[in-house]
Amino acid sequence: MMAVQSSAGKYRISGVIELKTALHIGGGNDTSEIGSVDKSVVRDPVTREPYIPGSSLKGKLRTLLELYHYALDSSFFDDSRIRVGGNDTRHHECGEPACVVCRLFGATSGKNGRNPSNPSGEVKWNRPARLIVRDTELTDESRQLLRDADELDFFMTEVKFENSLDRITSAANPRQIERVPKGTKFRFEMIYTFWGFNPAFGERFSAVDAGREIGEDLRHLLLSFELLEGDYLGGNGSRGYGKVAFGGLKLEMRTFEAYRDGREWTCVAEAATLGEFVRNIRGQFSLDGGEREEAVGGTGGDTAACG
Repeated sequence: MMAVQSSAGKYRISGVIELKTALHIGGGNDTSEIGSVDKSVVRDPVTREPYIPGSSLKGKLRTLLELYHYALDSSFFDDSRIRVGGNDTRHHECGEPACVVCRLFGATSGKNGRNPSNPSGEVKWNRPARLIVRDTELTDESRQLLRDADELDFFMTEVKFENSLDRITSAANPRQIERVPKGTKFRFEMIYTFWGFNPAFGERFSAVDAGREIGEDLRHLLLSFELLEGDYLGGNGSRGYGKVAFGGLKLEMRTFEAYRDGREWTCVAEAATLGEFVRNIRGQFSLDGGEREEAVGGTGGDTAACG
């Protein structure tokens, strides 16, 4: 592995999300047409294919990471609330440079979040999210399988009938829920950007501090992946929906020098499973916060962790 020349740049995390159980992410029902379902899935308006919105995936990852920190530190949410959609909501935004959640997912100034350095409790600085989460799309294999499946109820989806029973009279209240079938695979892509300076103050990071902060951010991002594999995506998770697994993972980087010089992405690590992926990139970054100047960067280097 070659020593860092520059850590500032973009890091692309890509791979496949496989549905281990059927998935429901609602698309909203504006009308109750004959033959429709009570709860439909979100679809691409042009192709009519189901997909996982980047907002749904990013929101779930942030939620799990916030709950993880709250489980370890009960002051993480404190008694503060943030106004979201007209409601006072526990939602962590402090904007502090040391907060990995705010670094990854962003924070907006003026919100009444938990900010220990500000007596008013408000977020003092805008902190643009370092992480971009794209909408997913079906893999070519899954697209063909769903198109050819004659037993599906709708185009590329199934319908599950459920009942809510009156506990006293046992009267049934049936409902129909549209789901993307088990085994479907989606391609995902995320972009993590490290500019090399603190956006609140413009202060530049040393190579050691940059490597430490990138490593901490990536460690927590992968932790959120692991938490999601043990949780669920979308709705009705307690009833068996939304179990997912990450696979075919790949981490690439492109420094700003590479953009300037017209060089393409450099592979950092890839693996078939999430556990293997975490082990592979542990050697590339200081994932435990230790000082390491030979994390990823420069013009290339040893890509033994790539296929």
